[in-house]
Amino acid sequence: SGDAINYNNRLIVVSTDSESLEVFTLENDGLKKQLSIKPFNERFYRHDSFYSVKLNIENGRLYAYTISGYTIYKYDISQPSNAILVKESKNTYWEWYSRVDKFGDNIVTISAKGVKIFNNDLQVIDSYEIFNEIPYNISSGGSNNLIFNINEHKNEVQVFDRQARRVVRTLNVNFYGERNNKALYYNSYDDSVYFADDRSVKKVNAANGSLSNFFE
Repeated sequence: SGDAINYNNRLIVVSTDSESLEVFTLENDGLKKQLSIKPFNERFYRHDSFYSVKLNIENGRLYAYTISGYTIYKYDISQPSNAILVKESKNTYWEWYSRVDKFGDNIVTISAKGVKIFNNDLQVIDSYEIFNEIPYNISSGGSNNLIFNINEHKNEVQVFDRQARRVVRTLNVNFYGERNNKALYYNSYDDSVYFADDRSVKKVNAANGSLSNFFE
């Protein structure tokens, strides 16, 4: 539940594993914690917990997007020791956010109700009906247009095209162990997807699904 980025020639690391938004910088003697904050619930007058965070550089400023329950927050952490709350947006349709990420140039949330696309002002500008009981298994893999949904029940990776707004192909995988977080990597240079299942490592062409390389 974290992210890292090189900002102004300085490595910035963020995490929500402690249920707080923690910001670290890389110093000569290792990572140094610069701050730790939790969201404050004014309705119940108590602190809540953060569950996921993603970094983004906009107009030279560094922002951390993080979620808590039905709310997405945007903090300016250009000065890592001082987080400034820029905006927060609470949905009114009882959608509990599971994860925040970045797909292409867009900040997104993932939940049991699908994928929501946000602009920099935390306004929902699009959404996709992509579902998975493990939110981590929905990702862009680094693609600007494709969304990959690793479905362990069906032993397949569904490739969703954002422009076509549908699943355009499926890639076969073989999972035998317990269901847990899975990841893959998309290489835009040769339009290939790299992933590992419980039997092999594969490189697959994203355009036609053909197997380019295989190691078992």
